Amino acid sequence: MSKPIQILHAVPGIGRGGGVKSWLMHVLRHIDRERFQFTFLVHQARTSDPHDYEDEMRALGARVLHLQLPLPNPPGYIRATERIIREGGPFDIVHAHGFLILGVPLRAAARAGVPLRVAHSHNAPAGVAWAAQGALLSSISTRWVRRYMTHGLGCSQAACAALFGREWRQLSQVLHIGVEWGAFQQPVDSAAVRAELGIPPQARVFGHVGRFDPQKNHAFWVEVASRIAEQDADARFLLVGDGPLRPKIEQALRQRGLAQRCVFTGVRPDVPRLMQAMDCFLFPSAYEGLPITLLEAQAVGLPCLASDRITAESTVVPQLVRYMSLRTPPAQWAQAALAMASQHPRAAEHAAAWRAVADSTFSIARSVEALSTFYRDIAAQGALAQRSLAAA
Repeated sequence: MSKPIQILHAVPGIGRGGGVKSWLMHVLRHIDRERFQFTFLVHQARTSDPHDYEDEMRALGARVLHLQLPLPNPPGYIRATERIIREGGPFDIVHAHGFLILGVPLRAAARAGVPLRVAHSHNAPAGVAWAAQGALLSSISTRWVRRYMTHGLGCSQAACAALFGREWRQLSQVLHIGVEWGAFQQPVDSAAVRAELGIPPQARVFGHVGRFDPQKNHAFWVEVASRIAEQDADARFLLVGDGPLRPKIEQALRQRGLAQRCVFTGVRPDVPRLMQAMDCFLFPSAYEGLPITLLEAQAVGLPCLASDRITAESTVVPQLVRYMSLRTPPAQWAQAALAMASQHPRAAEHAAAWRAVADSTFSIARSVEALSTFYRDIAAQGALAQRSLAAA
């Protein structure tokens, strides 16, 4: 049997709660690990960052390398990335994920002699103002992406366009992230889930799943929740996730007198259960590449009210999804959310919605098949190019 293709994934973390990290874990579980050997280079901002997937990654035969991300010292970070790639190799492919610092591992891989270098865009930030140090590194990194990548991928057309520009179709291709949808198929007793959370059975529940950071736009979510509460005395609010802005959002809800009507669960492994306790999924993100949580909500038949900053590629079950502009007043968002929650048919939609999502290009089987084909194709192209050089 031929030697496995050695692939280094440069990723921004391996803790639960992130779409890229969860997808890569799903890929590792399902891909032919005799054909493709994975190593993960984890860029972490703090030594305390969670490593939830590390044990399973190692158990499945992958290596995990760690590199602390010192934004105050970009040159040191760049040199350290190159050293780790040189010492950890040789690699056939370096596959860099993210957006802000994508070019750094690509440049390091080129300098280390890695022949195939994949830039994979997972976000579509529009008009984002990075902090000064982040802006400097982002500017350098973006130039390096074009210079050092050999192939480009994006989780959506919007993500490809955001990183690769107007010529994205010539420079990259879309590869949808896949999910194991089995956990979303089985209906649960929503009343029982609500009882666990202290939510009355008759309440209409408006929910969100995601990290508490500026991208997810929780401040706007709070404004919409406040308007909903004014119109529906029984409304409850369920927020799943964690992050640096959580204390600020909790304080904002307390100031509006909504603390007793809100449930914060933190990061949870049972998102499919929690979503089935909701009546409407409120998702006013400032930007996204292609949000997995919006797909998850559709998979359980949950009506979704989302920002129009999110690509329409996220829509698999059209009757469940409505997009609104963030320029629309929160009061109008509240009216739309209340109407959608009132029409939520629960079990009647669940089976058909789950089937549509499970059969889509967002299934893990189709995603792994597409990624495997991509790796085989570029590896064959690389081998052909090397033979041509040797014969010259």
